[in-house]
Amino acid sequence: MNAKHLITISALFFSHLALAQSVVPASIQKNASMPNLQVSNPVQSITKAEAKHAGITLIVENFDKIDANRDGIVTRAELRSYLLANRRHVPMT
Repeated sequence: MNAKHLITISALFFSHLALAQSVVPASIQKNASMPNLQVSNPVQSITKAEAKHAGITLIVENFDKIDANRDGIVTRAELRSYLLANRRHVPMT
């Protein structure tokens, strides 16, 4: 490889590096302003109205199937049972 190619490759590499460094701080600032999504007290149950208000269409559309004991509340255990019973195999293409 001659000197001309080495200079061109190194110039491209360092310009790419400089561009990447200028982009990274903006993404860090954006993520730093986002709230921490760790949940210390997870929801153990949800009503149909709460699911509708939260926009959880899977629960809203299948509420009667998920609510196994018909008490008007879907618990985590009921949702887990429903999801395990109704999971579908999606073939990889």
